[in-house]
Amino acid sequence: MQYWADIAINNFDDASDTVLGNITVESEGENITSVDYTDEPEVTVIWNQTHAKWIFPLDTVVNEGKVKSTWWKTNYYYSQYIPMRMKRSINQTEFSSDGYQLVAFNVTFENKTCDYIWGTFLTEKSPKEFVEATLLYETFTTDAPIQSHNQTGDPQHQFTFYLDLDQVVLEKPYQFSMVVKVNVTTGDGSPVKYTPRCSIGLGKSWGSGDIGTGYSVSMPSGALPRHAHSASVTTNVSNSWIYSNSFIQKMSFEEVCRKMSKNKIGVFRPSAHTFYLKNGTTTTSISWGASTDLPVTGDWNGDGRTEVGVFRNSTHMFYLKTEQQQLQSVGEQALTCR
Repeated sequence: MQYWADIAINNFDDASDTVLGNITVESEGENITSVDYTDEPEVTVIWNQTHAKWIFPLDTVVNEGKVKSTWWKTNYYYSQYIPMRMKRSINQTEFSSDGYQLVAFNVTFENKTCDYIWGTFLTEKSPKEFVEATLLYETFTTDAPIQSHNQTGDPQHQFTFYLDLDQVVLEKPYQFSMVVKVNVTTGDGSPVKYTPRCSIGLGKSWGSGDIGTGYSVSMPSGALPRHAHSASVTTNVSNSWIYSNSFIQKMSFEEVCRKMSKNKIGVFRPSAHTFYLKNGTTTTSISWGASTDLPVTGDWNGDGRTEVGVFRNSTHMFYLKTEQQQLQSVGEQALTCR
């Protein structure tokens, strides 16, 4: 498991009609390797290995009953058994045009040594260069005992639910499902592979308390998680602040968004040691290898595009052509795979 810190601003619904704006979140930690850019692409994030600062746009507000979250991850890991089992199934993951997918996962809990259980469907904006995926949260179904659910932050991209811990039955598989609308945005007609993130977490509360009144507030040092040294928030409204802290063990199926190469027909002409690849009405020629070589094709560098190569039996070597490097030798015997 990876150590990471989530910093959330929760504007409690207390009938005061408080609206938080001018929001800045700041945190210090050890060996920070990545940060969350939140669900707002205009947010400014300044960070390095020991410090992270999120400056929200001036028109960003947190109304009562709403939450804004940020997080950073470290390169610290630890081993611990999580007392649950999780499986996921999706009826369609590859799209050449706009469509829908039914995402389902089931979870079996082995014990309930926690204070709460939550789960989420998430389609993050930042990694989706090739699709625009939105959650149809009215399609959410489950046979688990639900305590509450909400569309935190961006209702089109995040759906979070909490289970009624007292009603959860151990060793009983619970099913959760939702429909996701997938719009392909590759532009060149290339198909994409897409799956959303599904998570389930067991939360253990560490404590809570009052931390004063003002425009800016910091977490008490004793409430910070491991590898975190500070966490603070500033807004345009003076508030009475409280803090709460919890430790979460989480299982996730990560979001995948990958452009897939379109298959093209072509030939390898040994006499000219040249590949001729057909793309619509255009033919591309690529000179590579020798007349006695065996031609192979594949995505050698993981960029979603098909490259060419040859296997030379006399040397038992592959010679693979990519845009980044002219020659790469690998292997012992010939094979090609997708």
